Amino acid sequence: MTDKKWYKSKTKWGTLLIGVSVVLGTVGGWLSGSIDAGSAFTALM
Repeated sequence: MTDKKWYKSKTKWGTLLIGVSVVLGTVGGWLSGSIDAGSAFTALM
């Protein structure tokens, strides 16, 4: 039972971190005004 709870929690945080990364990457791309930065970020994902 504990393993399932831990896995669920880990998955939730992983999803949250990915969401934050995407938002930061998008905002960073807009701020720099560089399409290349956005392309590089997309390639990393």
